[in-house]
Amino acid sequence: MAAYTASTAKTITLVANTVDTVTLTGTGTFLRAAQTSTTAIYFTAVPTGTTAITSTVAGDNNVALQNASMAIELGWPGTGAVISVISAGTGTVNFTLHN
Repeated sequence: MAAYTASTAKTITLVANTVDTVTLTGTGTFLRAAQTSTTAIYFTAVPTGTTAITSTVAGDNNVALQNASMAIELGWPGTGAVISVISAGTGTVNFTLHN
């Protein structure tokens, strides 16, 4: 398990079946997630000051990005974010806060 911190964007390389935590300290009205793996990634995200639900592969209450051509934007309350992320495979994922 690794923990990363950045202001508004962070790209990480995933290790199979390992939960990582990404904290974005900036602000934004959208949280964007995009990945390069052919294996699905699963993540949870909460505003800073809140504890993220630990992600699990194919778990309940997780957002899933199914493949490398997929990205998602979530409406965000203007705060930073704490993100828990996992995948059964490897690859990179990028999380970005933007307006």
